Amino acid sequence: MKTRIVVSGALALVIGLSACTSDEGRFLNLTSGEEVDIVRNDEGEMVDRETKKPVLLYVDTKEKDTFYGITGEKVNGNLHVLDNDVYVYEEGDQQVKIDGDEYKILDGDAKIKWDADGSEYKYKDDNLKVKEEDGELKIKRDGYKKKVDEDGDIKIETRDKKIKIDGETGERKVKEQSIFSKAKDKITGNK
Repeated sequence: MKTRIVVSGALALVIGLSACTSDEGRFLNLTSGEEVDIVRNDEGEMVDRETKKPVLLYVDTKEKDTFYGITGEKVNGNLHVLDNDVYVYEEGDQQVKIDGDEYKILDGDAKIKWDADGSEYKYKDDNLKVKEEDGELKIKRDGYKKKVDEDGDIKIETRDKKIKIDGETGERKVKEQSIFSKAKDKITGNK
C-alpha cells in the first residue's frame, strides 16, 4: 500500500511539473488574437508551427514581452496601436505598420508592402518600383521596364529596345526603337 502511494505521489509530481513547464498557451498572435505555437523557420522568422505562416507580432504571456516575428526582436515600448488589429512598430527611421497579415514598411524614401502569405509584394523608392502579385513580376526604373508573366513570358523595354522572350520556347524577339518610334507607338496604340 505504501509503495502505491509513493509511486502515485511521484507520478503526480512529474505530471504537475511537466504541466508547469509546458509552453501551451504561452504565445499569443497579436494580430489574430489566437494562441499559437511558435518556432523559428530556416530563414530565421518566427512562424506558426502548424501553418508555417509568419507570425508578425506575438506576445510571450509568460515573460510579458511583445516580439516582432520577422526578427524575433522585443518591441516593448516601440509598438503603437492605431486601431483594432492595426499596429505600428517604430525603430529609428523605419516604421512598420502591421494590419492583420499585411506589412507596410517606410524606411527613408523606400516603401515596402507585402502579405504574410507571400501573395503580394511591392517595393518603391525614388529610383525603383517592384511589384510581384499572382505569379507576375514587374520591375520599373528610369529607362527600364521588365515584366515576367506567371507562364514565364518576359517583356523588357529599355530606351532603345523592346525584347520579348517566350517562356515555353525561349524564342526571343528584339525590336529597336527610337524616341520617334515610341511616339508613333503611343499615337497608333502599337506595343
